[in-house]
Amino acid sequence: MTESARPLQIEFRGTEVPVQRAASCPRHGRRKIEANALARDPTGAAAMIKAAINRYVPADWPERYAARLTPYRAAARRTLAARR
Repeated sequence: MTESARPLQIEFRGTEVPVQRAASCPRHGRRKIEANALARDPTGAAAMIKAAINRYVPADWPERYAARLTPYRAAARRTLAARR
């Protein structure tokens, strides 16, 4: 398994365990466990966050959003230019 494909691991009671398994521990909340894992592995954290965002927002959304706004921005510029 490559380094980037390796699931996020944390040290839990002296043993390296995957985040999902440690999150089931009743003493520690899931958010705290994930926050510790994110802080420990910035590269894995970036990949995990990007994957979570891309579940809800398509990867090409910034381009689609900019294209959708183009006519409105042009109209606003024309209106502002006419007022000068």
